[in-house]
Amino acid sequence: MLDGISNGIAKALNCLFPHPSLSPRDDGDAMADFEHNPLADMMQGLMNGNIWDMPMVQQVIFPSRQASAEFPGATSGPKRDGAIDVAPGVAVGFRAYVPREGCDRVALHFHGNAEVCGEADDIAPVFHAAGFALVSVDYRGYGWSTGSPGVTHLCGDADAVLDFLVKGGVPGIAAGCRVVAWGRSIGALSAVHLAASRAASVHGLVVDSGLMSIASLPMVKQLAATMGAGEMLGGLKDPTAAPFGATTLRKARTVGCPSLVLHGDRDDIVPASQGLGCFNALGAPDKVHERFAAAGHNDVLATELARWSAAVSALLAKAAAFENSHPARAAVETHALSAEKFNGKKGVVVAPAKVDAGAPPRARVQFEDAAMGEKAIKLANLAVVDRAPYLA
Repeated sequence: MLDGISNGIAKALNCLFPHPSLSPRDDGDAMADFEHNPLADMMQGLMNGNIWDMPMVQQVIFPSRQASAEFPGATSGPKRDGAIDVAPGVAVGFRAYVPREGCDRVALHFHGNAEVCGEADDIAPVFHAAGFALVSVDYRGYGWSTGSPGVTHLCGDADAVLDFLVKGGVPGIAAGCRVVAWGRSIGALSAVHLAASRAASVHGLVVDSGLMSIASLPMVKQLAATMGAGEMLGGLKDPTAAPFGATTLRKARTVGCPSLVLHGDRDDIVPASQGLGCFNALGAPDKVHERFAAAGHNDVLATELARWSAAVSALLAKAAAFENSHPARAAVETHALSAEKFNGKKGVVVAPAKVDAGAPPRARVQFEDAAMGEKAIKLANLAVVDRAPYLA
C-alpha cells in the first residue's frame, strides 16, 4: 500500500468534518441531517459490519488510477494488454510480459494500491531470466479496468484471474502453466489467498512488503481514532475472509509451496511486523524471510535491487521444480495404515504438517468421520481422490 493511502485519508477527513450537512437543516429535520452525514454513514457501517464496502473507505484504500492500454488485444510481441471478466459487466485489465511463445511458467502479479499493471516494465527481466512470463493485473477501476475497486472483491477477482490464466486465456502463455503468486503491499492479500485456496495451481508465493491486516495498518487506525471509532476497529470482520472463512494469516498456515517474504525494516505504511507475522504463519516447509534494514515501503527496489532480484530468482527456481502431490483442499483417502479400521477414511487436506528434519512428510487432514477429526498423516498413506475439488 503506497502513499496514495495518505492522500485518501486527507480527502476522507476533508469530506467528513467541513461537510455542510454537519450544520442543522433549515427544516428542522435533524435526523435526516444525521442520516446523510458521511460521519454518520461511517459509524453506521461500523455497527453493521459492512464498512469495507463504503465509498469513503474504498477511497482511502484504493486511490485508483486510470491508464490506457498500449497493446490492446496483442497476440504477439513482448507486451500484451487485455482484460479478464471477473463479474457480470466487470473486467480487470492486465499486461502480460511474454519472453517466448507457449511459456509455461508465469508470475502472477498483484500490485500496490497506487500502481497500475503497466508499470512492471523494469522488473520483468528478472522473471524472464528465470524462464517466467510476468502477468501484472489491475484491480477494478484501475488502468483500463471497469467497475469500482473494493477490498471485498480482491479474493474473488483473484480466483477468476487464475482460472483465466491456467486455462490458456493469456496469449502466448500455455494452458496449465506453472504459477507463482506475487503480491506487493495490498496485493499480498490476493497472492496469499491463491497460494492457500488454489494450492493445486500455485507453485510459489512472493509476499513483497505485504500487508496481512488492513484494520491493523497505522493509517487505518489513525483514521478510525480520528472518527472516534478506534475501539470498534478490532471487532470488524476481515474483508478477505470469504469464501473459506479464514483471515489472510490463517490462510497462510495452509500454504505449502516455496514461499518468500520480503520487507523493509523501515516500512511505516505496512510495518515490518506484518511481514514477520506472515513468515511465522506460513505453513510452507520451504520459506525464506528477506529483510532490508535500510528500506521502507516504496524504496526496496531503489535501495536493494540486487538482493531483491537474487531472492526472487531463487524462489522462482524452487517454484519451477516444486511438485505438490497433496495440495491443500485436495480430497484424499487413507490406505496402507497398520490399523485396518482406519483405512478407506475420506477427508480433505488442510495444510502441510510440521515434521522433524528427515522424517517422512505428512499432511494435516480433516476427516469426514467426526471420530477421526483432524490428524497428521504420512503422505504415503494418503491417496489423492481429487486434487482440486473446488473447481468441480
